[in-house]
Amino acid sequence: MITVVAAPVVYFIVYGFPSLEKPGGKEPPRATPVHESKEFNYRFTFPDSAWKQDNPTRMNVKANLLAMKRSNPNGWFALAGHVYKNSAPQKNEVIAEAVKRLEGYFQELEWDPAPDGFLAQRAARVLVFQGKVDHILMRGECHILVHQNIVYWFTTWCAASDAAAMASEWQRIRDGFSLLDAR
Repeated sequence: MITVVAAPVVYFIVYGFPSLEKPGGKEPPRATPVHESKEFNYRFTFPDSAWKQDNPTRMNVKANLLAMKRSNPNGWFALAGHVYKNSAPQKNEVIAEAVKRLEGYFQELEWDPAPDGFLAQRAARVLVFQGKVDHILMRGECHILVHQNIVYWFTTWCAASDAAAMASEWQRIRDGFSLLDAR
């Protein structure tokens, strides 16, 4: 019995009594979830917890890699990719594929090419678009990156009324996408 009591006493004398943080103190830092795909040669760092996986939208926009949504304000993004066996397609082919994917989801789609942007710190084609989903006008962008024989379509959109509020968030979301050194 004396040994059982003496062991903790000796421990606290040597190491000190642990200080407990008061209620409402800091939470321990959490690791940001990351997804890697060797097949598609990319890594994506997921955004904050306001964003949730959205498989129905993923199917609707034909995004084979990822789709997520948030609320207040509502916003969505989707990532699609295709590995071409022989060589990368031409510019007009990847734009036509982007428009085809958008037309499959957005009614009354209107789109225009925008000045090139960046995705994964590489030059990317950009399309700006608007269209309706459930009678709500949406606005968005599709960044198209061709890297070696892989094409990535990274699409972001929200209600037109929320476009200004979401503008800064879209770049942060796209910044979470990077390429691996696998190819």
